[in-house]
Amino acid sequence: MSFQRENELAELSYRIDRDDTQTVLKVAAAKRQQSMRDLGALLNSLVNIDRNSLIAILSSEAEVAQRLVDSARQRTASQRAKRDEAVQRAGRVQRILSFFQQGDVAPDMPEADVMLCKSLENKLRMRGQ
Repeated sequence: MSFQRENELAELSYRIDRDDTQTVLKVAAAKRQQSMRDLGALLNSLVNIDRNSLIAILSSEAEVAQRLVDSARQRTASQRAKRDEAVQRAGRVQRILSFFQQGDVAPDMPEADVMLCKSLENKLRMRGQ
């Protein structure tokens, strides 16, 4: 690719990032919603395992989410949006993990997550765990 073409693409990318910040943020919000649902689906798929395995899996998810936050770049609007998404996911996983480790409901835990955690907790209790 020619140097001029690379510069044109870089300029276009800059303009898109600058001009479409709102669009990027909306897309990031939609992805965050999908990510939140994915975590819910993960929890629902784990109903047949024991509490210790559940905590180990959630701990691993929390580590991965935190590594993603730590490695995220923040130069462009899309990078900042991705990092914000990673921060949200890391916080959510940590709150859910805390629920299963200590039994605490974090004050900032969304009601949907509280219901999800309590539902899973009841299923674990019914199985004697």
